[in-house]
Amino acid sequence: MNRILMSEVAWSQLQVLAVDPHEQAGKLLRALQIAPLAGRPWNRDPKNRRHWLLSAVDSHWVHRVAYQQDGDTLLITAILVY
Repeated sequence: MNRILMSEVAWSQLQVLAVDPHEQAGKLLRALQIAPLAGRPWNRDPKNRRHWLLSAVDSHWVHRVAYQQDGDTLLITAILVY
């Protein structure tokens, strides 16, 4: 199982979500912890580190998690809910 760390930005984005989107984002993070390659490569930063994007849709929301993987550690860089 992978370890998840959150950037300050991602943590603050998670904290302001209402109850239902917050629970769904939590489920998406748990799924990501089990299968980090479920996301798709998104872009690379100036240090050539790959950024990944994982999306999920339910009847009311689109959840998107941006992250980086370093070995068995995932750094969540953004959590977006539309």
